Amino acid sequence: MVVKQKRSAVRKQANAESRIEALRQEGAALKQSSKALAVEVAELEAALYAEAVHVPNDTHPSVPVGPEDCAVEIAQLGPNLDDLPLRKADPAATPRDHVSLATYLDLVDLPAGAKVAGSSFYFLKRAAALLELALTQLAVRTAVQHGFVPVSPPDIVRRSVSAACGFQPRDPRQTQNYTVLHHLVAPTMTSETNGVLTPDPNDLVLAATAEVPLAGMYAGATIPRAALPLKMVAFGHAFRAESGARGADTRGLYRVHQFSKVELFALAADAEQAGSVYDALAAVQRDIIKQLGLAVRVLQMPTQELGASARRKIDMEAWMPGRGGWGEVSSMSDCGDYQARRLGIRVTKAAGEVEDAPTPFAHTLNGTAAAVPRLIVAILEQNQLPDGSVVVPEVLRPWIGTDVIRCPFEEPAARTGRESS
Repeated sequence: MVVKQKRSAVRKQANAESRIEALRQEGAALKQSSKALAVEVAELEAALYAEAVHVPNDTHPSVPVGPEDCAVEIAQLGPNLDDLPLRKADPAATPRDHVSLATYLDLVDLPAGAKVAGSSFYFLKRAAALLELALTQLAVRTAVQHGFVPVSPPDIVRRSVSAACGFQPRDPRQTQNYTVLHHLVAPTMTSETNGVLTPDPNDLVLAATAEVPLAGMYAGATIPRAALPLKMVAFGHAFRAESGARGADTRGLYRVHQFSKVELFALAADAEQAGSVYDALAAVQRDIIKQLGLAVRVLQMPTQELGASARRKIDMEAWMPGRGGWGEVSSMSDCGDYQARRLGIRVTKAAGEVEDAPTPFAHTLNGTAAAVPRLIVAILEQNQLPDGSVVVPEVLRPWIGTDVIRCPFEEPAARTGRESS
């Protein structure tokens, strides 16, 4: 009897230990399965987000629908085209383009830029180098006079910040961004396969505009409503890979890979406040154009020209007689809360808002105060004289030190050897 009881107890113990081991194995399997599912969920969420970020912003009701030729002219600024210096001096004269003028006046060295850095790079020389500094000073000074706070941002940003601001192509091989290879986190991307390219968000890229670091400065912040709007102006170097097809617009300084730019950027509490800030940015742009005395038209851009982040956009185009048409010199965009959502920029709730309602996102706006090469193109072409010299806008003369930019060489033979290639 005692032996039977002992045998029964041993069997029970063995069965219990067996069940415990089975449960251990089942638990280990569930743990592995849970890890695998977590990875799968994370991958699916990342893939879903990667597609979702390509959904563009909504469109402001005032925006015309259609392609570029549906743009609506809303204003003309500056002198009549017949009052430009060349037409007044000799109505029958054929205008030169900025490349011809800059070569004659020894202002730009494109061959040297190509030799040192590649195509679409350049050296500014003599009065052109002074024009770059003068236009920068004028734009910053004017913005500060309009109540914008000057900021000096970095020219390098994380890829994730750039993407959050709207620089997020579907095909990473078509990006406008230059990657900083020295700080590359992910393996170098190649085009040898058709597989999905997923650059690491912590990779560093050269900023396409100072708008990007200025927006990133407030990433993850909740800004007191009373502190808004925040209006900033920043000088920076803009870097554009411009990987698309080359064409007439790429001649000379009109479309380049690196240029000096003064950018306006603002944060607003809501759509209503953004409306008044939009007008404030436009006032700065118009003031700068007025001081330069350039003939410019202002366009309300249509839906197909808005890009991903803008819900409405205004372009300013200067008359460029050497190119035989109008060319963009600045733009201004209202991005709503598109960028703020992606960067996590929020605003404290207004008085009376429901307590358990989510904290609202800020609204962002940006505009060009001075895209230096484009303005140099416009100044050279609009202010040229029959002999190839160029009248300096009066507001810039204290920086340039002359009223007229003239050829620095008395005889054609003196030009020999001045080109760098």
